[in-house]
Amino acid sequence: MKALFRAIYVDAIDESNRQGKQRLFELISNTYRLHPAGVLVVGDSFESEIDAGNRLGMRTVQLLRAGVQRTDHATYHITSLAELKHFFATPAN
Repeated sequence: MKALFRAIYVDAIDESNRQGKQRLFELISNTYRLHPAGVLVVGDSFESEIDAGNRLGMRTVQLLRAGVQRTDHATYHITSLAELKHFFATPAN
């Protein structure tokens, strides 16, 4: 499984030196020289990952699971992570 990842970034919400989602997304984008439109941010919370991705011009996918309120601010919506395979075949705009 390790071979599938170059790096893993964790936004540890309970740590005092927390960078936050937006800063982590900026770091990843800059480190790997990614164009924001080519990045797909997946999360369930508008206030967290969806908002951060939107602020950076990234495409956002809201995972709608039990207890998650849908937001119109996400670019796309899914109900299962299995649906992500469709995004890998679709070029970024």
